[in-house]
Amino acid sequence: MDINFELYKVFYYVASEESFSKAAAKLFISQSAVSQSIKTLEDKLETTLFIRHPKNIRLTNEGQTLYNHVEPAFHLLESGENKLREVHHLERGVINIAVNDTICKYYLLNHLKAFNENYPGIKVHITNRTSYRCVKLLEEGTADFIFTYLPNDHLHSGMKVIDLMDFRDVFICGSKYAELIKSMKTCRDLESMPWIMLKKDTTTRKFFDHHFEKEGMDPSVEIELTSIDLIKDLVRIGLGISCVPDFCLKDMDQDLHLIPVESCLPSRKLSMVINPKMPLSLASEAFIELLGRIPRD
Repeated sequence: MDINFELYKVFYYVASEESFSKAAAKLFISQSAVSQSIKTLEDKLETTLFIRHPKNIRLTNEGQTLYNHVEPAFHLLESGENKLREVHHLERGVINIAVNDTICKYYLLNHLKAFNENYPGIKVHITNRTSYRCVKLLEEGTADFIFTYLPNDHLHSGMKVIDLMDFRDVFICGSKYAELIKSMKTCRDLESMPWIMLKKDTTTRKFFDHHFEKEGMDPSVEIELTSIDLIKDLVRIGLGISCVPDFCLKDMDQDLHLIPVESCLPSRKLSMVINPKMPLSLASEAFIELLGRIPRD
């Protein structure tokens, strides 16, 4: 049945206020307009909705039945409006981030803390995956944005990249090799050392392999892992040497040592990537804005 929503709106206010004049005041229309709307609705429904008395009105049985359905519908609409208002004022919302564990711990953690302090009502969902899987989640629309290292062969030109910082990968060893590495000057000098590296399917490992190959190097990788933190732990106890992003060594203790060789590795970028085909929520835009306001360590 094709009935104008405004007729139900007038009916709701008349029934709630039990008065044509009070409903008119709530709706900012004339009382005659209210009366005409109720008459039109009754004609369309072919039933009487109100029993009219000189001093008041009340619902008929049919009117009460209709009101029992209309009232929760209006409350639901009102709730939806309120939630949209909260979202608009960033009191509510959700952002979905895909990121690997290293970037999350050593770069994103402080930003997440600041965002939560500024917008406590917004939920942050974090999916921890390799850079390759993060790109897939972005393409599928599961993630609002991702954080990744560049270069990343899995990104394509249709994605928007926001560079956040430059960093370098540095060579590290434990106390076991501290004296030995003092005589080493270039990356090639490290080739015969036992290496601990990330697994081959990671963006970082592909970056290392590509540049080592360009240098004619074939390092002896004895242990492959999925965690930078675990790599640091194994290097610390002397199981080998490794190469890690410099921003992961802010709290480096005396058991880890930088290997001061002339690096064959160019600098890289840590970037945020957005899929322009997927519109960003206000909450996501607020997070991106906050990233630009927080000083970098």
